[in-house]
Amino acid sequence: MIDGGATNYPARGVSVSGSAVTMYQYVNGKSASPRIYLLGPDGKYVMMDLLNAELSVDVDYSTLPCGENGAFYLSEMKADGSGGTGSGPGNGYCDAQCPNGYCCNEMDILEANALATAMTPHPCKGNTCDKGGCGYNPYANGQKNFWGPGDTVDTSKVFTVITQFAATGGKLSSIIRKYIQNGKEIGGGTITSCGSESTTGGLTGVGQALASGSKFRVVSEW
Repeated sequence: MIDGGATNYPARGVSVSGSAVTMYQYVNGKSASPRIYLLGPDGKYVMMDLLNAELSVDVDYSTLPCGENGAFYLSEMKADGSGGTGSGPGNGYCDAQCPNGYCCNEMDILEANALATAMTPHPCKGNTCDKGGCGYNPYANGQKNFWGPGDTVDTSKVFTVITQFAATGGKLSSIIRKYIQNGKEIGGGTITSCGSESTTGGLTGVGQALASGSKFRVVSEW
């Protein structure tokens, strides 16, 4: 993993122990706002083919308050970091908000804190992107007691987040969220459409990005 091209991870609010990564918003009283990327042994961004596959990760949001965003997501960057914004930190970066004019498909696997969460695909077709995205937010969908300390997904404890990308005929047909906590599987919502395929590429465009390989980025930010 890499954060801003730096090797001094503690100063950037990143601590690694075995397969666990802990991120701190503040270091010595100053905001670090850590951002890390997944790299392979060759030093390039890992290319993941997730169409008809799933991504699973254990998370701990117990100390992340309202207003903080502990996010991890995918963006359709090139493996060598070319073709996007700048050099150094975030080399080759792009997303659906088109930073500095660099647009690409973005899949927000999880944006959350201890009190709120959402998963949101942001399809792009060329430089036309769905910046707002087609998110699934449990609270906004009537699940008022689904996410939080002591709720259905008890954010005071560690749990597993599973995101499945189901395809039909080679095209992404649905994004399915599940959670595992205390040995119990909890359904977390499904996204089956995302805007216009002719305008932004829709769910099909997101699926094409997932099949070609997207990069895993972990972010902690306000």
